Amino acid sequence: MCIICRNEYQNQSKITCERCPYIIEIPIIPGLIELNCIGCLNLRKIANIPGLKRLSCYCCDRLMQIPNILNLEFLACYRCLFVSKIPNIKGLKTLQCDNCRSITEIPNIEGLKYLTCNNLKIKFIPHIEGLQTLTCYSCLEVSIPFISSLKKISCSKGTDIPNIPGLKVHYWRT
Repeated sequence: MCIICRNEYQNQSKITCERCPYIIEIPIIPGLIELNCIGCLNLRKIANIPGLKRLSCYCCDRLMQIPNILNLEFLACYRCLFVSKIPNIKGLKTLQCDNCRSITEIPNIEGLKYLTCNNLKIKFIPHIEGLQTLTCYSCLEVSIPFISSLKKISCSKGTDIPNIPGLKVHYWRT
């Protein structure tokens, strides 16, 4: 049983809930800045927690959606099979999506600097002005637009890369 299930989360700024079979919902937790949910197989909902800056969800197989948390800066979503949409989160700087097979598009998030989207069923990367680093592999037939601010791309061989001056490209083996 995790700290949330035991109702022992008061005055916590960082919580890691790992492999808790009992947690179904993360409530609003005042003062929480960082939340890590790892292998919480029955987790279905995360509340819109004001002030949360970092949210990581790993292998939360029943999680259906990511809340639109104003000024969330970092979002990592790994193998959350039923998450189908990433909200357009104002203030988000880093978005990492990996093996979330229901996600079919990435929103145009203003101010996003770092985007990782691996093993997704997306067809294109939106034109995100200010995006600096893009990692995108095992996304079949993904289209990458010309984004002048891009400094680095890591992607699968065969991905069509736009000609951007100064861009560093690293190809992953497929």
